[in-house]
Formats: sequence, C-alpha cells, structure tokens
Amino acid sequence: MPGRSLPHTTPDWEAAVRRQTAVWLVVALLLTALIAVLAYQAWQGRLPRTEARQPVVFATRDLEPGTLILADMVEVRPVPPEVIPEGAFPAVEAVVGKQALYPIARGEILTETKVGLGPQGSVLARKCPGGFWCASLPETWFVATPPQIVEGDRIDVVGARPKQPFEDTVFLAEDVPVIGVGQDEEGRRFVLALDAQESLSLLYAHVNDYRLWLLLRSAQAPPELPPGGP
Repeated sequence: MPGRSLPHTTPDWEAAVRRQTAVWLVVALLLTALIAVLAYQAWQGRLPRTEARQPVVFATRDLEPGTLILADMVEVRPVPPEVIPEGAFPAVEAVVGKQALYPIARGEILTETKVGLGPQGSVLARKCPGGFWCASLPETWFVATPPQIVEGDRIDVVGARPKQPFEDTVFLAEDVPVIGVGQDEEGRRFVLALDAQESLSLLYAHVNDYRLWLLLRSAQAPPELPPGGP
C-alpha cells in the first residue's frame, strides 16, 4: 500500500518575518511622528513670544525740576503695555515745551504727574509779549495766499468785504509780531500777538464775512527823503 504524504506543517518563517518587519516599521514611523510633534511643541513653548508694543516717551538725560524739555532730551521707545505707567506720553510732541516738575532720571518714562506747564506756562505763553494775547489765524481766512512768513516777522492785517465799496476796506491790526507759524489740515496757521482792540477787530471782521489780507513788513529802514522833499 503506497504511503500517503503528510500535510506540510512547518511554519513559513520568511513570511512571518516579513509580516513582523512591516508591523515594526509602522510602529516606528508612528513613534517618530509622535516624538516630532512633542519636540515641536516643546520648542514652540521656549520661543520668545512677539508681544504688541506701544510707543512711550523716555528721558535721554537727567532732568532737574524746572527744566524746559526740548526735543533732544527725550525719545520714543516701544515697550510692552504692562510696563507702561499711568499718564505716560506716546509722542515727543506731547512733552516738548513743558517743564519737569520733579527730578526725572535718564531712561525713565515721562508721565503727566512729573511733567507740566510750570508756573510760567508754555513756551508759546512765554513768547507772547506782556499785555498781549496770542491768536491763531488759519490761512483760509485770507483772501490771498500770505507770503512766506516766519516767527519774528511783523505784519499788518487788512480786512475787506467781497463786492463792497473800497471805503469798507480797513486796517484791522498794524505792526503785529508773528509768534509762530504752524500747519494743519487747513494749511498754515499764523500765531499773532494782539492787543485787546486788535483781537476784537479781527473777530468782528471774521463773523461779518470780511476776508483778510496779510502784509509782511520790511525789516529794512525806510529810505531817507532828500532835503527839501515833500
């Protein structure tokens, strides 16, 4: 009786190894990805965070009480909001011309409690002659573009009403000192030192639709008349 061959029961080691290798490869890839994610999160946590900063005015030198603050004595630096004290100034223009009321150290933030106008007022108030008032006239009040006037010039102001007789034209202010010239959205502004009558005359002229004409006075002495002149 011929013998029958028995079924083959020996394990297929090569196939098992291939299956096991594939499983470990997938596990290794998953672990690598997990480690990469954890490492990235840890690295992100150590990076310095970019915070919103705000401009603040600092003193660039020691300021004694009574010091008139000039532009080269201060500067603007961006700092985190949580270190900004109450009453800090955001721009140099907000403190220039004011006075230090208390000692301010170099590198200190200027605040409203330490900076003020002082007993003598602002720079503009000190420029205004005694017994006069400073008034700011916009360029739009004038019938023609004023000349290139600067601080220290002296001017005359003429008023005229459109389509009215020549007799209505009047001198409203004469030999007026120009205290300053500024600029805004309406154009130039002329800060003039006026007495009480000149102030009222300009106000009356403006509310009654007078247009102003600004005349710049010469800084030279008038020519001398020859002997026997008129």
